Amino acid sequence: MDLTGQTLLIADDEEGIVRLLQDYFEIQGYRVTAARNGAEALRKAEEAPDLILLDVGLPDMDGLEGCRKIRERVVMAHLRRERRRERKSHVKTAGDVMICYEERSVTCRGERISLTKTEYDILELLSMHPGQVFSKESIYEKIRGLDATGDSAIVAEHIRRIRSKTARYTKTELIGTVWGVGYKWIG
Repeated sequence: MDLTGQTLLIADDEEGIVRLLQDYFEIQGYRVTAARNGAEALRKAEEAPDLILLDVGLPDMDGLEGCRKIRERVVMAHLRRERRRERKSHVKTAGDVMICYEERSVTCRGERISLTKTEYDILELLSMHPGQVFSKESIYEKIRGLDATGDSAIVAEHIRRIRSKTARYTKTELIGTVWGVGYKWIG
């Protein structure tokens, strides 16, 4: 289930930040209500328990000040977590391959395909965004995190191993190569 259409509660004491985030999320299809301090945010959250609270750094709630980019990352991370929770209850099939997000498992005709954590994470990322092309760098960043150190070239090796492991069970191709750009889910 997509969160678009649900109501977000944006809590911040800086009116400009609230307006910026409110505009952004309304354009994305969310309903937004705002609170300018911790007490107001708690009151609104108690009145409407179905609100999704986005605490973007109220000084009187956590004592910390953050810049707009950090606050935006917190908001987007929260939304991604919420979407992941909803998506993980689903199963995706591609030919005779089945991915169960909740169990973090991949099977083909009832036989489990053994993938490493990183291989599964790559398969999950691509399968949740069918048709979207991801560069090696963006896959590496999404799997390892923004601050990860290492070489994104390792992604090509992980993709090769995923293809090799799934080829033992099925002829269905799951991951396509977009030459000079990256990889996408084609399953």
